[in-house]
Amino acid sequence: MKLILLISIFVVAIASKKIPDNIRDDFEKIIEKVKPKCIEETKVELPRLEKMLKELDFSDDQPLKCYWRCLHTKANIYKTDGSYDTEVIVKKFKFITKDLAEKCAEMTKAEMNKCDESFKYTLCIIGDLVV
Repeated sequence: MKLILLISIFVVAIASKKIPDNIRDDFEKIIEKVKPKCIEETKVELPRLEKMLKELDFSDDQPLKCYWRCLHTKANIYKTDGSYDTEVIVKKFKFITKDLAEKCAEMTKAEMNKCDESFKYTLCIIGDLVV
């Protein structure tokens, strides 16, 4: 229920906004090698993924949530204890500030479902990047 409320608030807040093209392009370059593996592993539908990033459609979708978990794992942005490694995130993703990475990590750390945690972390980051 909390996730539905969070997503609803988020969608209303960014309904007319978008991720800047340069940030989306930089992100795609960083994940290009692991993206196909995560699509295959999670069975997320590519049109669904593109709709999320281009149209900021954050509908509840378990394969999509697990896709983000897969990306985060394959990008090696977790510490050995499973928490987000904000130093690594800031180095890999130049468009993410340390403050933003820490804020989103703190906001999602209590989430027990790891796919949900990754999805919420992604929503937090995107929410700050949209214009």
